[in-house]
Amino acid sequence: MFSVFGLSEQAYRCRMPEPVEAILHNLSVNEALTVLWGLNATDRAQFPTNYPDQCYHRQSNLIQLAHSNKTDWTNWSADKLTELASGQPARCESGYVYEMLSNQVCYAIRSSTLLQIFRSKVHLKRLFLTSVIYLCHIYSTFGIILYGNRVRGSIYVVAVVNASTALPGTFLSCILYRVFRWRKRPLLAVFSFAFLSTLLGALVTLVWKTETDRFLMITEFIALALLEAALDMIYIYIPELFPTVLRSKSLGFCAGCARLGAAVCSFTNQLDGMLGHGSPMVFYAASIFVATLAVLMLSDTTGENLDQCLESQNATID
Repeated sequence: MFSVFGLSEQAYRCRMPEPVEAILHNLSVNEALTVLWGLNATDRAQFPTNYPDQCYHRQSNLIQLAHSNKTDWTNWSADKLTELASGQPARCESGYVYEMLSNQVCYAIRSSTLLQIFRSKVHLKRLFLTSVIYLCHIYSTFGIILYGNRVRGSIYVVAVVNASTALPGTFLSCILYRVFRWRKRPLLAVFSFAFLSTLLGALVTLVWKTETDRFLMITEFIALALLEAALDMIYIYIPELFPTVLRSKSLGFCAGCARLGAAVCSFTNQLDGMLGHGSPMVFYAASIFVATLAVLMLSDTTGENLDQCLESQNATID
């Protein structure tokens, strides 16, 4: 549909008259088509695709629209349509006043910058906590995977076991978020069990010296499966904490901070020969515990009624 207005090809994008631009941004697709239909069409069954003339469009024929319209938009003046496009109430023929919905306010035309991420205290707090979660999670996950090279036993068996954790972890995350409506509580449970599994494997390996690390292999498998499930849940839960206009930048910032954890974990595994076999697992258990504490300090979400802009987020918190 948007190819009619020249929006499908960025290279051929051109500016429309200001009232039309505002209508497309402020109204929903259905309402925008209805208003533009009234501006251009003399026949109610047709919508000309040659508007605007300078815009690129693939369709040269007419689009047949099936829409029951109770208001005669063709009789509206340009000033009245401009008021409607700018979000001001406009009285219709049936007597009611058309008012814009709160979620239709134009935030898309506001360009968000990288510095805008750090302007709100609420957003900055969430950004810090989510960055800690990402960093600790990646640090623990990659560290446990790389620590498989130091597990006593067949290295091929350990590699296969570690690689096979992705499938049960993904299934677990799908089941949890299918059964539970809230995002935070299932994630807390997954992190808690991953912490207990990692800590138990580390303590048993440090206390009991055995020729094979069979118990450590089992706890590693459980921890990696739970961390894989937590990763899938993180990518759903954390973006919902940020407003729509800054969601992608915030998620990218957190994921960038997680690279530090992937770099440090290889040095942690070197402590296996210094502090004792199994000692790096203690650090990974502590990292998972820190991530659990960070999740506790964040608010919960359900995937509904998410913030659209930074101002509404601050108003909700206040």
